[in-house]
Amino acid sequence: MFLEIEDGIAYAIKEFEGRPDFHPEIQLELAHHHHIDHWIEPAFRQLINMPIITLSLDDVICIGIVAFHYLVQTKSLIEELKKGIAYHPPEAINDPECPSPLHCDYSWKKEWWNGLAKFMPHPDAGLMGHEILAELEKVKILGMCDACQMLTVVWIKEQKVFLKDEEYISDTISDLTKLQTDEPITASLQQELSI
Repeated sequence: MFLEIEDGIAYAIKEFEGRPDFHPEIQLELAHHHHIDHWIEPAFRQLINMPIITLSLDDVICIGIVAFHYLVQTKSLIEELKKGIAYHPPEAINDPECPSPLHCDYSWKKEWWNGLAKFMPHPDAGLMGHEILAELEKVKILGMCDACQMLTVVWIKEQKVFLKDEEYISDTISDLTKLQTDEPITASLQQELSI
Protein backbone atom coordinates (compact mmCIF):
# COMPACT_ATOMS: atom_id res chain seq x y z
CA MET A 1 0.00 0.00 0.00
CA PHE A 2 2.78 2.41 0.98
CA LEU A 3 4.54 1.96 -2.36
CA GLU A 4 1.22 1.83 -4.26
CA ILE A 5 2.14 -1.39 -6.08
CA GLU A 6 -1.23 -2.21 -7.61
CA ASP A 7 -0.63 -5.87 -8.46
CA GLY A 8 0.76 -6.50 -4.96
CA ILE A 9 -2.30 -4.83 -3.40
CA ALA A 10 -4.64 -6.89 -5.60
CA TYR A 11 -2.75 -10.07 -4.68
CA ALA A 12 -2.93 -9.33 -0.94
CA ILE A 13 -6.66 -8.53 -1.16
CA LYS A 14 -7.34 -11.76 -3.06
CA GLU A 15 -5.34 -13.82 -0.57
CA PHE A 16 -7.13 -12.31 2.43
CA GLU A 17 -10.56 -12.90 0.88
CA GLY A 18 -9.81 -16.60 0.47
CA ARG A 19 -8.80 -17.18 4.09
CA PRO A 20 -11.32 -19.02 6.31
CA ASP A 21 -10.05 -17.10 9.36
CA PHE A 22 -10.67 -13.68 7.78
CA HIS A 23 -13.17 -12.58 10.42
CA PRO A 24 -15.47 -9.60 9.79
CA GLU A 25 -13.96 -7.44 12.54
CA ILE A 26 -10.50 -7.83 10.95
CA GLN A 27 -11.97 -7.25 7.48
CA LEU A 28 -13.64 -4.02 8.66
CA GLU A 29 -10.47 -2.81 10.37
CA LEU A 30 -8.33 -3.49 7.26
CA ALA A 31 -10.97 -1.93 5.02
CA HIS A 32 -10.78 1.24 7.08
CA HIS A 33 -7.00 1.41 7.43
CA HIS A 34 -6.25 0.56 3.79
CA HIS A 35 -9.28 2.14 2.10
CA ILE A 36 -10.61 -1.13 0.67
CA ASP A 37 -14.21 0.02 0.27
CA HIS A 38 -15.64 -3.21 -1.12
CA TRP A 39 -14.80 -5.01 2.16
CA ILE A 40 -17.03 -2.74 4.25
CA GLU A 41 -20.37 -4.19 3.16
CA PRO A 42 -19.67 -7.92 3.60
CA ALA A 43 -17.92 -7.31 6.93
CA PHE A 44 -20.72 -5.12 8.26
CA ARG A 45 -23.43 -7.53 7.09
CA GLN A 46 -21.70 -10.38 8.93
CA LEU A 47 -21.35 -8.28 12.07
CA ILE A 48 -24.98 -7.13 11.99
CA ASN A 49 -26.08 -10.78 12.06
CA MET A 50 -23.88 -11.61 15.06
CA PRO A 51 -25.07 -11.09 18.63
CA ILE A 52 -23.15 -8.14 20.11
CA ILE A 53 -22.35 -10.24 23.16
CA THR A 54 -20.19 -12.55 21.01
CA LEU A 55 -17.76 -9.71 20.29
CA SER A 56 -14.79 -9.57 22.65
CA LEU A 57 -13.14 -6.36 23.79
CA ASP A 58 -10.33 -7.10 21.30
CA ASP A 59 -12.94 -7.41 18.52
CA VAL A 60 -14.46 -4.05 19.46
CA ILE A 61 -11.02 -2.42 19.53
CA CYS A 62 -10.29 -3.99 16.14
CA ILE A 63 -13.56 -2.70 14.68
CA GLY A 64 -12.96 0.77 16.11
CA ILE A 65 -15.22 2.95 18.21
CA VAL A 66 -16.89 4.71 15.27
CA ALA A 67 -17.76 1.51 13.39
CA PHE A 68 -18.84 -0.16 16.64
CA HIS A 69 -21.15 2.79 17.36
CA TYR A 70 -22.70 2.43 13.91
CA LEU A 71 -23.07 -1.32 14.46
CA VAL A 72 -24.81 -0.97 17.83
CA GLN A 73 -27.01 1.86 16.61
CA THR A 74 -28.13 -0.05 13.51
CA LYS A 75 -28.80 -3.24 15.49
CA SER A 76 -30.88 -1.20 17.96
CA LEU A 77 -32.90 0.42 15.17
CA ILE A 78 -33.60 -2.99 13.62
CA GLU A 79 -34.59 -4.47 16.98
CA GLU A 80 -37.01 -1.60 17.67
CA LEU A 81 -38.45 -1.95 14.16
CA LYS A 82 -39.03 -5.68 14.63
CA LYS A 83 -40.68 -5.18 18.01
CA GLY A 84 -42.95 -2.50 16.58
CA ILE A 85 -43.98 -4.64 13.60
CA ALA A 86 -44.50 -7.70 15.80
CA TYR A 87 -46.67 -5.78 18.25
CA HIS A 88 -48.79 -4.00 15.62
CA PRO A 89 -49.88 -6.61 13.07
CA PRO A 90 -50.92 -5.34 9.66
CA GLU A 91 -54.64 -5.56 9.03
CA ALA A 92 -55.93 -8.26 6.73
CA ILE A 93 -57.16 -7.01 3.37
CA ASN A 94 -60.39 -8.68 2.42
CA ASP A 95 -61.32 -9.59 -1.12
CA PRO A 96 -64.72 -8.07 -2.05
CA GLU A 97 -65.95 -11.55 -3.01
CA CYS A 98 -64.72 -13.23 0.20
CA PRO A 99 -67.54 -15.39 1.65
CA SER A 100 -66.28 -15.00 5.24
CA PRO A 101 -64.20 -11.84 5.77
CA LEU A 102 -64.47 -12.01 9.57
CA HIS A 103 -63.10 -15.54 9.53
CA CYS A 104 -60.20 -14.42 7.30
CA ASP A 105 -59.46 -11.53 9.68
CA TYR A 106 -59.48 -13.87 12.67
CA SER A 107 -57.26 -16.43 10.91
CA TRP A 108 -54.78 -13.75 9.89
CA LYS A 109 -54.48 -12.38 13.44
CA LYS A 110 -54.21 -15.87 14.89
CA GLU A 111 -51.40 -16.76 12.48
CA TRP A 112 -49.67 -13.46 13.21
CA TRP A 113 -49.71 -13.80 17.00
CA ASN A 114 -48.92 -17.53 17.04
CA GLY A 115 -46.36 -17.48 14.23
CA LEU A 116 -44.54 -14.52 12.77
CA ALA A 117 -44.82 -12.15 15.74
CA LYS A 118 -42.92 -14.63 17.89
CA PHE A 119 -40.06 -15.11 15.46
CA MET A 120 -39.37 -11.55 14.35
CA PRO A 121 -37.69 -10.28 17.53
CA HIS A 122 -36.47 -13.74 18.59
CA PRO A 123 -33.11 -13.28 20.37
CA ASP A 124 -31.43 -16.31 18.76
CA ALA A 125 -32.72 -16.23 15.21
CA GLY A 126 -34.81 -13.16 14.52
CA LEU A 127 -36.04 -12.96 10.97
CA MET A 128 -35.06 -10.07 8.73
CA GLY A 129 -37.80 -8.27 6.82
CA HIS A 130 -37.12 -9.93 3.46
CA GLU A 131 -37.22 -13.34 5.19
CA ILE A 132 -40.63 -12.52 6.70
CA LEU A 133 -41.95 -11.52 3.27
CA ALA A 134 -40.62 -14.76 1.78
CA GLU A 135 -42.36 -16.76 4.52
CA LEU A 136 -45.62 -14.90 3.95
CA GLU A 137 -45.49 -15.76 0.26
CA LYS A 138 -44.88 -19.47 0.97
CA VAL A 139 -47.20 -20.17 3.90
CA LYS A 140 -50.86 -21.08 3.57
CA ILE A 141 -52.70 -19.49 6.47
CA LEU A 142 -55.28 -21.94 7.75
CA GLY A 143 -58.77 -20.51 7.70
CA MET A 144 -57.91 -17.59 5.42
CA CYS A 145 -59.11 -17.69 1.84
CA ASP A 146 -56.45 -17.50 -0.89
CA ALA A 147 -57.78 -14.20 -2.26
CA CYS A 148 -57.67 -12.40 1.12
CA GLN A 149 -54.23 -13.80 1.89
CA MET A 150 -52.88 -12.74 -1.50
CA LEU A 151 -54.31 -9.21 -1.16
CA THR A 152 -52.91 -8.91 2.37
CA VAL A 153 -49.44 -10.06 1.35
CA VAL A 154 -49.42 -7.75 -1.70
CA TRP A 155 -50.49 -4.81 0.47
CA ILE A 156 -47.79 -5.58 3.06
CA LYS A 157 -45.13 -5.74 0.33
CA GLU A 158 -46.30 -2.40 -1.11
CA GLN A 159 -45.92 -0.71 2.30
CA LYS A 160 -42.20 -1.68 2.36
CA VAL A 161 -42.17 -1.65 6.18
CA PHE A 162 -40.56 -5.09 6.20
CA LEU A 163 -37.70 -3.76 4.09
CA LYS A 164 -36.88 -0.91 6.46
CA ASP A 165 -34.22 -3.04 8.21
CA GLU A 166 -32.37 -3.37 4.89
CA GLU A 167 -32.62 0.40 4.47
CA TYR A 168 -31.00 0.91 7.89
CA ILE A 169 -28.18 -1.47 6.98
CA SER A 170 -27.61 0.09 3.54
CA ASP A 171 -27.58 3.61 5.01
CA THR A 172 -25.02 2.59 7.62
CA ILE A 173 -22.80 0.90 5.03
CA SER A 174 -23.00 4.08 2.97
CA ASP A 175 -22.04 6.18 6.01
CA LEU A 176 -19.11 3.89 6.83
CA THR A 177 -17.94 4.04 3.22
CA LYS A 178 -18.11 7.85 3.24
CA LEU A 179 -15.83 7.83 6.27
CA GLN A 180 -13.20 6.28 3.99
CA THR A 181 -12.88 9.61 2.21
CA ASP A 182 -12.41 13.09 3.52
CA GLU A 183 -15.98 14.11 2.54
CA PRO A 184 -17.31 14.35 6.13
CA ILE A 185 -14.23 16.30 7.23
CA THR A 186 -14.44 18.64 4.23
CA ALA A 187 -18.17 19.17 4.80
CA SER A 188 -17.69 20.01 8.48
CA LEU A 189 -14.84 22.41 7.66
CA GLN A 190 -16.95 24.14 5.01
CA GLN A 191 -19.80 24.42 7.48
CA GLU A 192 -17.51 25.95 10.11
CA LEU A 193 -16.07 28.40 7.58
CA SER A 194 -19.53 29.55 6.53
CA ILE A 195 -20.55 30.40 10.10
